[in-house]
Amino acid sequence: MEITTDKKENSVITNALGRTLAKRADRISAERNIEKWPAIWQTAKAHTNPQARYFEREIELADGRRVKSKVKVGFTDDGVLTTEDQRTYYALIKQWQDNGHADEQVAFSIRKLARLLQRKGWGSNVIDSITHSLRKLRVTPFTWTNSYHDAVTGQELEEELFFNILSELKIVRRKTDGHITYEGGYYRFNDFLVHNLLARHTKPVLLDTILKFESEVAQLLYTHIDLMLFDKRQYERRTKELFDALGIRGVAYKNASNRKQKLVRALQELNGVRLTSGWVSEARIERTAHKKDYKVIFRKTGALGRSHRNKVEEGSVAEVPTPPKNVPVKTESESPATAASDLVCHFQKIFHGIENHIPRSKELNQAISLVATSGFVRARYIVDFSRRAAEETNYKPQTFGGILQYTSRALAHHEKNPREEEVGRNRRLAGDQATPPARPEEEERKRLIESLEPAEYQTQFERAKAEILNGSPWLGAQQDSTLFKGIIETRIVDYLKEGQSEEPKSSEKTTEEEELVEPVFSDPL
Repeated sequence: MEITTDKKENSVITNALGRTLAKRADRISAERNIEKWPAIWQTAKAHTNPQARYFEREIELADGRRVKSKVKVGFTDDGVLTTEDQRTYYALIKQWQDNGHADEQVAFSIRKLARLLQRKGWGSNVIDSITHSLRKLRVTPFTWTNSYHDAVTGQELEEELFFNILSELKIVRRKTDGHITYEGGYYRFNDFLVHNLLARHTKPVLLDTILKFESEVAQLLYTHIDLMLFDKRQYERRTKELFDALGIRGVAYKNASNRKQKLVRALQELNGVRLTSGWVSEARIERTAHKKDYKVIFRKTGALGRSHRNKVEEGSVAEVPTPPKNVPVKTESESPATAASDLVCHFQKIFHGIENHIPRSKELNQAISLVATSGFVRARYIVDFSRRAAEETNYKPQTFGGILQYTSRALAHHEKNPREEEVGRNRRLAGDQATPPARPEEEERKRLIESLEPAEYQTQFERAKAEILNGSPWLGAQQDSTLFKGIIETRIVDYLKEGQSEEPKSSEKTTEEEELVEPVFSDPL
């Protein structure tokens, strides 16, 4: 059955986006410069003397010049920054976001940080551990040379920049009868870091996933592959280069066999773990062709089946099956629930020849807005028209937003030449299967909405609208659209289903929900 009306075209995006807005609780937006250097954090059990660490790589500036990018991480008598401090840093980001992204001091308590970090029990060991991490985040010096991107100016700072992650930290402690009854205070992030966070020069991080790792190497490796797999399906690297990138150093690690031994347990934890852009479908290690080293291989899929996810959640990571070799992994864009994502992928394919592009939130928002106002068929026509128009002027847009200037011309051309679009659509449909009829959940959604009395519907509508706008202010521009109404009604249906169920709501998500993956390097919707 061919979908032709804007209402039907938008319903798919509406339901998927509505569900997505409700599942962001475990996501934080960490500062991107720090995320690009995972070696900043050292394993807490590393048997090395505290010392300054130096990392460098070659980068290309906006003007085409290539320079050496360097980062120096110092140390104090409190020690070096470790993976435990990385978790504390993420918890501080989480609390900062929950407090409204304020450009000011943020009050905290050790007990609340312990809850955010999912620390078991409460006592002096927990208090001392978190306090120690806070001190190191305040006093550990960083030196960035040609490596720190300032999102406010949009430039790589071609100079030495010195700062600490926390620019202010005050810890207040109260004791009663010799026992600590309260420990808290306030903190403030460095100005450069705050500016980048507010300017959304960030990378999504799944905090709950980070906190589940038992192996410190798995945590470091996860941070690295989450970054490297954001726009690709497979990532390989020799262990020697990998250890250098992660800053894992030691005399024993000069031997390939010792590096392999260190990675085995970490790879077991990473097999089947969730990424910000999908799931790790395979994590393994094998000999290189010249037999002098080992290499790690990671493959990503858009979603794991429900039965596979259950195994992962139960801890049976080793039993998670991996895709057969030479069989292409299904991409997110193949799901009918991601029409806006399809539009961005179509743009990347015809303009840049990229087959498996994973949309970022900014371009996804632009595509959703375009689909909401013009419908998917016309939106795709706009992309195709833009390609022809851009070629005439030798214009090469690098991002999806670069073609929005052609919207008015494309729609005017479409009105004069509607047959051109119809022929193109028929050609596309000739090779595709017909769109399936309305799914059971669509019918259930409609039934629940119609069962409400007008007054009750309006009450639920205003409640859902307020929650959605609070979490995603950018949707305010779409308040009068069918898309926005559909998002609200999806949230209302969630309320009704929660009220009907006597059991706690399942944490399982459908494959279709998992396939609407938020891209790396951007803030959540």
